[in-house]
Amino acid sequence: MNKKKISGNVVQIFKIMAMIFIFLVVVIIGTLYFLDEAKYTSFQKEILDEIHKDGTLKITITRYSDYARISITDKEIVGKIFNDLSSVELKKVKDFSSQKEYAVRIYQYENLGFEVTKDLKYIVIFKGSGNTKYKVLNDNNYLKTIKNLDLQITE
Repeated sequence: MNKKKISGNVVQIFKIMAMIFIFLVVVIIGTLYFLDEAKYTSFQKEILDEIHKDGTLKITITRYSDYARISITDKEIVGKIFNDLSSVELKKVKDFSSQKEYAVRIYQYENLGFEVTKDLKYIVIFKGSGNTKYKVLNDNNYLKTIKNLDLQITE
């Protein structure tokens, strides 16, 4: 009888250990999933949702290749630029090696901005005193309006 009791205790301990192991695996997988999901966002969420549509807004755009620039306050053009950017999906990255082509600064109550690389595959978003780097996940010609603007070369 002693052997049966010891054998039963071993089985109970094994069951408890198996349940703890399964629980830990589920917790680890869940944590990794949520950490990976936290890397994905959109331009809409990171920039556009923070802009007050009813306030005065000024955008300055600089093209680094020739240092041409333009300042925009026209609400229709601003709306077109924001519409182009609204569906851009992003994934947070640590770094990238591409050169930047455009710098866009949005001035309202809080200064926001972003820079786009020459290959259009990466965006750096500036908020407050920090910046975050992202890879663009979808190719939707998100700089269509910006590329068609008449940027002036400053001396």
